[in-house]
Amino acid sequence: MEGEKKKQKVGCIYALMNPDDETVFYVGATTNRKARMGGHITNIKKSKSPMYQFIRDGGFRPVMKILADNVPLEKMKETENFWIKKYLESGTILKNSVCNSSHEGKIIRKDILPSIAISHEEIDH
Repeated sequence: MEGEKKKQKVGCIYALMNPDDETVFYVGATTNRKARMGGHITNIKKSKSPMYQFIRDGGFRPVMKILADNVPLEKMKETENFWIKKYLESGTILKNSVCNSSHEGKIIRKDILPSIAISHEEIDH
């Protein structure tokens, strides 16, 4: 109909936390919270990724904490990168594959802005 605004697609930026101590260990983005969390739960049993191994070793079921909601799709990567940087700067060790220790804590994903490419060493100094 004329005059009606087209509904903008949005998503959210979230953190996965250990519910026992509320430690954040992962930052992600999704347009479907329920499906994304379900994917994480399924991957705990199947994936060999260090993040899921971390969860298995800890013996906990992660909880999702929403960091930013109603984020327009075109702003999702930028907003996710902001939160990744914020947690790294605070000294949080994230299990995101872009932050793993085999890359010395550097964010190396090509779609992350160079200004966000920081290492744990840069945070400490």
